[in-house]
Amino acid sequence: MSLRRERDLLFYPEYFDGNLSRAEGRRISQKLAIKSPRVKELYLAAKKANLEVTLRESTAYSRRWWETRGAIVVKKTAPKTEILKQLTKSLREVRIELLRKKKEQLKKKKTSADRGRKRR
Repeated sequence: MSLRRERDLLFYPEYFDGNLSRAEGRRISQKLAIKSPRVKELYLAAKKANLEVTLRESTAYSRRWWETRGAIVVKKTAPKTEILKQLTKSLREVRIELLRKKKEQLKKKKTSADRGRKRR
């Protein structure tokens, strides 16, 4: 029995990875690709694009079977290429948001560390 239904689509982080060539599994243009996307980012991007999504963390892409980077399962509501485009756009936005949040956290840590030094 299959773990996914016939009307579900599987998307791997490798499809969006700018470090990979098309032969290695990248499906979008190099210009739109992201360096080393994580499956959790892909999951957040699908949620942001209002897609019905399930996370599968222990799945490996067949061309890179030795790496289990995971995958997401999306309910098919449009052709796979259209959903791929939606995910690409959302993934870039999610990556920017996550980087912005990380930068803010680092600033907070730095300012709190500076305050601790001044008190001594």
